[in-house]
Amino acid sequence: MDHPLRLALHNEVHARPPEPLHAPMAISRVVMMGDQNTAQASREHLNQLLRDHHLPAAGAHTNHLRIDLGAFRLRWELHTEFVSWTFMRPGADDMLAQADQPFVATHVVPQQWLAALPGECLTRLHFWLLSAQAADGHDGFSGLLFEETLVASTVADGHGEVYTDFQMHADGYGRMVLVAGSLTPRRQGRLVQQLLEIETYRMAAMLGLPAARQAGAALSDAERELAELAQAIRSADRSSEAALLDRLTTLAGQVEGQYAATHSRFSATKAYFELVDRRILDIRESRLPGFQSIGEFMDRRLSPARSTCDWVARRQTALSERVSRMSNLLRT
Repeated sequence: MDHPLRLALHNEVHARPPEPLHAPMAISRVVMMGDQNTAQASREHLNQLLRDHHLPAAGAHTNHLRIDLGAFRLRWELHTEFVSWTFMRPGADDMLAQADQPFVATHVVPQQWLAALPGECLTRLHFWLLSAQAADGHDGFSGLLFEETLVASTVADGHGEVYTDFQMHADGYGRMVLVAGSLTPRRQGRLVQQLLEIETYRMAAMLGLPAARQAGAALSDAERELAELAQAIRSADRSSEAALLDRLTTLAGQVEGQYAATHSRFSATKAYFELVDRRILDIRESRLPGFQSIGEFMDRRLSPARSTCDWVARRQTALSERVSRMSNLLRT
């Protein structure tokens, strides 16, 4: 008899596969954060769009969907903490001719429906997939990307080039360009997905930084309190031990409460940073003369945030262990 989860586990390795893409193409990706209620609301929002196009609704347990809606194609994916909406439409070789008004996929998406996506927006990105011929004449995509923060590299072992500035532009979207070069449609699709995931996971990883800063301030107060208690315990007599134990128990509750409140966020942050590292390796990039690569940019800009989150997580663990040892000592 088969295990009841055999089929689901087998199919998991084939979930969310990249789809073949053909340059030129305009792609827009929106990532919305939320909880289980948001996930259900997103599925209902998706079904509203499908009904408007006279298409069957997605099932109650659907967690990813790819569908052609005529004017554009949609890829909807439900993840643990967020929902991603990826819109795609065929482009033209001159779709970036007007850098101040570029050709984007979201222009053909119902605007009222798009504005009502459930959840809190984490990432918005316009992405352009160009052929090598279409990219000729674009000098670093001047006007489309900010020159002072331009990041560029060759990818896929030199068979493509990617350009971005990791900036939020006036419309609230980031921007990224991939020159496909000699890549096959399947390789183009896989590379586009990897680059989109780098931006998504980068932002998701940064969610741990505000929590780390807030926890760091509380940890400093707790460490001072623990140091004062340690000094008091050294000279305590029997009459004061009960009061000291009460203070120590209260401190232990505060430390463990903070640990419980942030442990999940720090664990997720660590996982997201590792995914960013993995995707950067996957795109197999090398430097373009005169430009900073994506890997170099991430290493330089994300390392402080990563170190802060790791440091706070280690401080929490160390403080919890010290409080536990001191409580045992005082009880003894």
